[in-house]
Amino acid sequence: MNIVSLNCRGVGCEVKRDWIKNIRRDNKVFLLGLQETKSVEIKGCLDRSIWGDSIFQCEVFDPVGLSGGIATIWNPNQFKLSEVISGNGYLLTKGEWIPSKTEYSFVNVYAPNDPGRRKLLWAELENTLNAHSNSRWVIFGDFNEVRSECERLGSSFCISSANHFNNFISNTGLIDLQIGGRRFTYMSTDGGKHSWNFEPSIRFFASLSPISVIAGKLKNTKGKIKDWRKSKNVDANMKRQDLIEKINKIDLEAECGVANPNLMELRKHLHKELLEIESKRISDLKQKARCKWALEGDENSGFFHGLVNKNLRSQRIPGININGFWKSNPVEVKEEAIKHFSAKFKESKP
Repeated sequence: MNIVSLNCRGVGCEVKRDWIKNIRRDNKVFLLGLQETKSVEIKGCLDRSIWGDSIFQCEVFDPVGLSGGIATIWNPNQFKLSEVISGNGYLLTKGEWIPSKTEYSFVNVYAPNDPGRRKLLWAELENTLNAHSNSRWVIFGDFNEVRSECERLGSSFCISSANHFNNFISNTGLIDLQIGGRRFTYMSTDGGKHSWNFEPSIRFFASLSPISVIAGKLKNTKGKIKDWRKSKNVDANMKRQDLIEKINKIDLEAECGVANPNLMELRKHLHKELLEIESKRISDLKQKARCKWALEGDENSGFFHGLVNKNLRSQRIPGININGFWKSNPVEVKEEAIKHFSAKFKESKP
């Protein structure tokens, strides 16, 4: 479902119409929303040159003089129109999205500059959404409003107007879709003013079914949790590596005979921290295994590999103290172990 929303500031220029047409073709757009068309000659006249081929439908909200004007053009093979509702500042096209056989309402918005009239527009749109709650909504256009001060640069920010706008979004359960691209979508000719919602307008809102909204929120929550877990794992791995390096350093000093009781006590403390980190990692593996087992059954072997590795680590002898010197060389450890147990089990002759 590719939609383009554009504050075109007039479509009388043939070059601009060609530019819009190329955007529509290059992005395989099925629905095109234009704001500030400044023309009463779009439907049945300029709409074909804007769309670029003969298969389309068009609905308009004519401008008052040379001010305003809204046009929505779409592919009827993908969207079957059933109802059109228009008001001062919006054009609603309702119908069936044919690929999924789902009812959608697409609302093309060109909000007025006056804050009082914008407030009335939000109220009217909220009533319209509540009256057609069985439909899924996609609202797009030039809202002439921002949600926070960081969305403007070099121009005044009205917190009261922003609050009315945010309340409208919250009351209707709309989702402010995150669009890629640059931070600001409009810059004045002198470069002094930047804002989010002017030309070209790319702010989109969507209202889906309650189940879809919950599913979307859970998906976002899952993503945040995964990011948090990833950062925690990175921190734990870095700490684990640091502990291993410190323990190895103490072992080398002990082999050289420079170890002291304080250093060995530190090694004991470091080793305890390392075991705690390993224990948490194994616990995490167990939790993941329970989830994966339900999905993969016997194919899930990561958990058992983790347990085997844990057992190997617990049975490993990192080193021994020989005559006051710490030895971690495997050959020396084996030789000393053989000597020790050979002496223990050596039979004495009568």
